[in-house]
Amino acid sequence: MNRIDGIVVVDRDGLEFLSRTGINVNGRIVFVDENSRCTPIELLMIVQDIEGPIEELIIGIDFGKHIGIAVIAKDKVVYVENVHNWVKALEILDMFLECIRANRYTIRLGLPRKDEREYELLIERIVKVYGEKAIIELVPESGSSRNTSFLRSKRKLEDDEIAAINIALRRSS
Repeated sequence: MNRIDGIVVVDRDGLEFLSRTGINVNGRIVFVDENSRCTPIELLMIVQDIEGPIEELIIGIDFGKHIGIAVIAKDKVVYVENVHNWVKALEILDMFLECIRANRYTIRLGLPRKDEREYELLIERIVKVYGEKAIIELVPESGSSRNTSFLRSKRKLEDDEIAAINIALRRSS
């Protein structure tokens, strides 16, 4: 008997293939639409073992040398990235706010120590686009780049990524 243990991700053709070949799945079958921009986010949530209703989705943004972005759901860091411009940061923000259903959305923006026009543009854009959907908080960045002990990552996190996590979790010195 043909059997797959674990999570199987299939589109319409994959589902037909499993049925046609008689392969049994001992685990979860996840149906995805390969044309959906939410598919990677949905898979990320499955890999992170986050299921059921999400009370609050928190996105922390650190504006430093680069822009660090961290996404927290159910007390887990589900995504962290360093991007080089605010347009890419907004794309990531938009994708998570569109693709993850939560009872409440919170965007926490780290307040930089010095005035920067690009940061002001980012805040203006976030307030304009997401102000009605999300709670927007400005969080002091002081000490936000300090290392976090709870992360188990196979790669070294950049300072802006660590800062984004700490901002999302409201950690500062």
